[in-house]
Order: sequence, then structure tokens, then C-alpha cells
Amino acid sequence: MFSEEIMEQIAAAESAGRAAGLFWRYALEDPKFDNGDDSERGFMTAMLANMIPRPQVSEDQWQIFIDHIANVIDSSDGYHRYLSVDYDPDFDLGEAAYAADIELDSKAWPWKTSTQVTTAGEVEASFGYHAPWVIIWKPEARG
Repeated sequence: MFSEEIMEQIAAAESAGRAAGLFWRYALEDPKFDNGDDSERGFMTAMLANMIPRPQVSEDQWQIFIDHIANVIDSSDGYHRYLSVDYDPDFDLGEAAYAADIELDSKAWPWKTSTQVTTAGEVEASFGYHAPWVIIWKPEARG
């Protein structure tokens, strides 16, 4: 998914929302364009997506983005505990990018990617088409 260093940073986050925010930051910095199409057409589609210009994002912008996601998840009553991208970001992810003034083509988000907070309070992520859910944060592992 990500480097061991990044996964440790996510695991050490002080809340589920911050862990999810960090995941989405790194997913945007290195998006995976996996839509499950292994044909030549699927390869070309992913190649073209990789050609979409990536904006320069400052640390301040990333912090606003992460804070927005953390606020949505950590202040929720269980309703906003799932964030996803099919080919476009869901409302909360789009709002986080807007709040941070990150101008990103909607098709440049990592395809078929999701995070969710489980009933046990863990954060899981799935990074690509039919990718397995991986626990990226546990409440007892707080920084």
C-alpha cells in the first residue's frame, strides 16, 4: 500500500479521523488507478490518468485537508465514517480538498479506493478495485 514509514505514521495518529486523513493525503500523492480492467483499454485508461497534472500542495494545505477529514470522522455519530472514490471523490473528500484549496482534477483521485471506521473503532482501507480491506489504525495504537 504505502512505505513502512508512512504506514507507521498512520498507525500512530491520535484519532481515527486523523489516520483516515493521512491515508487520503498519501493516496492523493501517489494515486493508484486500478479499475479492475486488465485489458489493453484498461491499461491505456490508467496510463492516461497518470498523465493528469498533479498540483503542488503545501504542508499547510495538507494540514487543512487532514484536519477537515479528521473533523468529519471524529465528530460523527457513526454516519460519516466511510469515505470513498469510485472515479470521483465522495462529497466529504471533495469538500476537504476544496477547504484546503487543493485543485485536483476529479479523475486524478485514486480509483476504487475507500476508508471506513469499523464498529470496533479501527480504520480500514481498500486501495483499488476489489482490493482487500487492510486495518491501518487501531484505537489502542494511538500515538
